[in-house]
Amino acid sequence: MRLPGDMDARLHAWAEVSRTCGWWWPHSDYVIACWRHTAIHLDNTGRLHSPDGPAIVWPDGWGVYSWHGIRVPAEIITEPVTVERIDATGNAEHRRVLIERYGSAQYALDSGAAVIHECDDEEGVPMRLLHREVEGDEPIVVLHVLNTTVDPDGTRREYHIRVPPGMTDCYTARNWGLGLPATTRLDAQT
Repeated sequence: MRLPGDMDARLHAWAEVSRTCGWWWPHSDYVIACWRHTAIHLDNTGRLHSPDGPAIVWPDGWGVYSWHGIRVPAEIITEPVTVERIDATGNAEHRRVLIERYGSAQYALDSGAAVIHECDDEEGVPMRLLHREVEGDEPIVVLHVLNTTVDPDGTRREYHIRVPPGMTDCYTARNWGLGLPATTRLDAQT
C-alpha cells in the first residue's frame, strides 16, 4: 500500500520503530523510547508474574519483579520466606504475596494458629479448624482434614484447606469446600 505525500515515509518509520523499539512516547519536540524487553513472564491470565526472578527484563539487566500483576520489591521474590519475615512485613499487599509464596495453610500451621474447633466427621475421622490473626489483614482460617479413604499403606492423606475467615466450625468449613449447605451431614448411606 502506498500513501500520498510524506505519509508513506511516516508509516514506514513508525513500522520500523515498532519492530525495533519497546515502549515509546512521541511528543511534539522529542521522543522517549526504551529498548525492547529481553524476557517477559506472565501468569495464565496475562499479568506480569515470575515466582523466581524478574517478570520483565531489559537488555541492560534492569527488570521489574511482579507476583500475579502486583509489582513487588526484588527481595519479595528472591529471598527465602519465613514466618518471621511474613509477620515483620508491614505492607499488607507484600505480606499477602509472601503468604501465597509460603502457602497459606503452611503459614497457619507454622505460625502457631489456634485450633478453634475440633470434631470427628460422620465416619469418625477427625477434623480441626485453625485460625491465625494477621495484623492489618483478614485472618487465615484453615480446615485440617484427613482423607476418608485409607491408602494401601494404611495411612490417610492430610489436607489443609484455606476457608473464608468467618468459618467457626469444621462441618461448615468442610461443606463450604464441597459446595454444600452449611448444615449438611454426610453419612455412609449418602
